[in-house]
Amino acid sequence: MRQDILKQLTEGQLNPKQAYRLLYPNQRQLKCRKAHFVKLRIKIPEEKGVTRFLAFLFLLPFPLFLVRWGLKFVKEDQMKESPLSKKDILHLIGYKPIRLQVRANDGVIVNIHTL
Repeated sequence: MRQDILKQLTEGQLNPKQAYRLLYPNQRQLKCRKAHFVKLRIKIPEEKGVTRFLAFLFLLPFPLFLVRWGLKFVKEDQMKESPLSKKDILHLIGYKPIRLQVRANDGVIVNIHTL
């Protein structure tokens, strides 16, 4: 059955949306709620004092409008190495619950959580 659907898709008899619905009939579309705040946690493994200061600085969540406002000042040439564009990032942070963990090569861990 799956082979037939995939064959019809490659021949152009079905579009990708129709093929997905036939392959996964029980999938329901999720409705995401809007986020209003962003919580940051930054851990630097060998600098306990700096980690504590950053934990105190980011103790309370930031309102989302401040984060969006700050992202508007990021230049496009700084985003070349990122797989997401600035527009995509602005769209994605508007929903909750999104959790993102970034691990740098030097051991720094950044946790981002939308509330």
